[in-house]
Amino acid sequence: MPSEYIPVVIFLVLATLFPIVTLLAAKLVRPQSPFAAKLRPYECGIEPESDSRGRYTVRFYIVAILFVIFDVETIFLFPWAVQLRVLGLFGLIEMGIFLAILIVAYAFGYSLLAFDLIMSLAHKWVSNLYGAFYFMGSFLAGLMALAIFGVTLRRAMGLRDVFSARQQHDLAKLCFGFTVFWAYLMWSQFLVIWYGNLPEETYFLFYRLIGPWRPVGLWVFLLVFVIPFVGLLGAKLKRYPPTLFGFALISLVGIWLERYLEVVPSINGGAGPAIGVPEIGVTLFFSGLFAVAIGWFAGRYPMISPRLAADTLEREQH
Repeated sequence: MPSEYIPVVIFLVLATLFPIVTLLAAKLVRPQSPFAAKLRPYECGIEPESDSRGRYTVRFYIVAILFVIFDVETIFLFPWAVQLRVLGLFGLIEMGIFLAILIVAYAFGYSLLAFDLIMSLAHKWVSNLYGAFYFMGSFLAGLMALAIFGVTLRRAMGLRDVFSARQQHDLAKLCFGFTVFWAYLMWSQFLVIWYGNLPEETYFLFYRLIGPWRPVGLWVFLLVFVIPFVGLLGAKLKRYPPTLFGFALISLVGIWLERYLEVVPSINGGAGPAIGVPEIGVTLFFSGLFAVAIGWFAGRYPMISPRLAADTLEREQH
């Protein structure tokens, strides 16, 4: 078999094993206590309003296809970075326009993802700002993950000269700024719902801020905003790798907890929070897959353009 087909075969094997392994693991981990009431349709308590065999709207699949397009478009950034000096100013301006359009499309796609996959779980709740809030939380998670990878892989990949203290400081300022922006969007959404005092809007927040879910809501606010805001306020802590790593990790844990708070209360039938082996196991599994994918790519292809690295070293001297 030609070596070019080996990644394709690996991908097909993983794609085949993934649903089989996940279904078997779910069957082994989940509690099995079937009884007559539980086996009835809509056992969660929602009264059926139409035929249960209705088709999914085509918009659901269009949103899924959008993210495939984003992945393909991101691949084109690599050859552009390698040939940046050859393309010159025209190539830089062209890529700037392309990235501006890509970011707008990415924000639009993530907003639809929030509406279709999270807001639809609480079908009576409406918030026009939730899509932007969800996208900004995902963008903040990406910056925090980039900070963790930068600090962790700088020594392993020999990037001390390329990823300098000045660049780490700039990345930490981005993390700090978007942490504040996350809090701004959260407060903007909360203030409008609180002032309007409409039952179809307030119940979603009140259910998550009182009773058994209140500690989870407080921890989300502390982990995503308060601790990173206070920790990354000074310049020294931004330049110190261990503190940047710690605050970025805290923020990622808080964003994960925020997603848990947004989804689980809508589907667990009124029960309180229960974070156990299934929740942590799924998180570690997908985090491991992501790390393996990054490691596989880094071991076979250059992660940094030599020209961009030379430009970085040149700017550091001025």
